[in-house]
Amino acid sequence: MNVLYLIPHLGKGGAEELIVELSIEISEKESFRVGVLAFHDVYEAAEHIDRLHEKPVSIEYIFKRKILYLSSLRRIRNYFSYLLMPFYSLIIWRKITKGKIDIVHVNLTLPGYSLFFLRFWRFFSKQKPIFLETFHTNTHLLKPISKLINIWSWRNCDHLVTEIFEEDIKVIRRYAPKVPISFIPFGYASGILEVPRTSFSEKDVINICTVSRVRFFEKKIDVMLDVIRGLVSYGYHINFSLCGDGEDFNLVKDIVVKESLEDFVTLCGYVNNARDIYSENDIALVATVAGESGVSGMMALDAGCCLIGIESTDQEIELSELNEDDNQLYFSNDVVNLVEFCSNLIENPTFQTLYRSVCLKRKESNIENFKLFGTRYLGLYHELKE
Repeated sequence: MNVLYLIPHLGKGGAEELIVELSIEISEKESFRVGVLAFHDVYEAAEHIDRLHEKPVSIEYIFKRKILYLSSLRRIRNYFSYLLMPFYSLIIWRKITKGKIDIVHVNLTLPGYSLFFLRFWRFFSKQKPIFLETFHTNTHLLKPISKLINIWSWRNCDHLVTEIFEEDIKVIRRYAPKVPISFIPFGYASGILEVPRTSFSEKDVINICTVSRVRFFEKKIDVMLDVIRGLVSYGYHINFSLCGDGEDFNLVKDIVVKESLEDFVTLCGYVNNARDIYSENDIALVATVAGESGVSGMMALDAGCCLIGIESTDQEIELSELNEDDNQLYFSNDVVNLVEFCSNLIENPTFQTLYRSVCLKRKESNIENFKLFGTRYLGLYHELKE
């Protein structure tokens, strides 16, 4: 069976990490041939490309010139890709027919937009590949134009997979009632179950970090800075490493200066080694949806961090609800509650032990999903071809 993964680029991001992991695992199965077709070849993809080159996974690009993800050239290319998608979809279709692809696995917004045009070319072709799409985000985070494009793509795929919440199926069905939908939760694991950590009470400096695209809307970096400011006002010696780049990076620099946080916040910019960074820190702050983190948060748990969610919805969880049998991470969108939780975690060794057990249970759940992730997709591929 020939599978082609269609993706905007192979740079850093949770969806990109999942696609690389999946393509590697599927490529190791007998009778499968795997390829990746990306619109852009970005410098930030170097680590992923090295991993793929170690496996029998072919990589092709629509735009062959290597660029930076945040460059103006990439934004211009994206604009013209949407504008001229009938032309670019024909390029994609030729690669599909040349490779005799059985399943085209479409990921993220730009490739999703191409689905209507690919269906058009398929209608006139003897070759009839199956169009499978994975929805990697949360419906409430879609901006109006992105929501319209996603609805367009949902209606034009043959089968849709959602990875975040099974409840999202109900939302998606309102817009694409005739499309079959599956839920395949993702996970992350390095193979190391327990990571020894020193108690916060033995530390002079509390190291906190996040590895994220620097965006206020979906990643809540501005709320993270408010939490750091609150902890500093409590008298804690904090070192917050903000690792990543993005559209709001300059705004972050302005906030750090305005709030006199230069001694407590380190702006690291783009980084390659997310798990190594989490290994060097005590607490990880990540954006969550109803307490669920993306791949970055799973990496933090894998490295042994205490993970605290900066919630992007209106949902809350009370501190009193936490107990040793839970794997429900703490999350909140209230800065005062977040600061108080962090303070309790730092000051109270018993509570720290309790919360580490909660984080470990969530890590075990992530490991289980990681083990099943490729198997579930493999089963779906076979089901779609029958």
